[in-house]
Amino acid sequence: MLNKEVYQFHNATRYQTLDILARSGVTLVGNAHDPSIIEPESLDTVVIFNVLEHCREPWVVVKNIYSWLKVGGQCFAMVPNAQRLHDAPVD
Repeated sequence: MLNKEVYQFHNATRYQTLDILARSGVTLVGNAHDPSIIEPESLDTVVIFNVLEHCREPWVVVKNIYSWLKVGGQCFAMVPNAQRLHDAPVD
């Protein structure tokens, strides 16, 4: 299931979904490490949940996302907490 359905992002006029594998619902097959996969400054918003921890070089993907966003664009990202033990708050 794609993030569009999981997180119920239905208020956009158009969605593009990028995945390294071709499957149902994927509109763009490619690798987020490749900056040429998406036109620079062409996206208003990027939603990337639970993806960066799977990337070989996540800093490259973040740099690419920044280049794909229009001026004033936004990126919403979620990554798991890699540090299991930490100070307060205890959760």
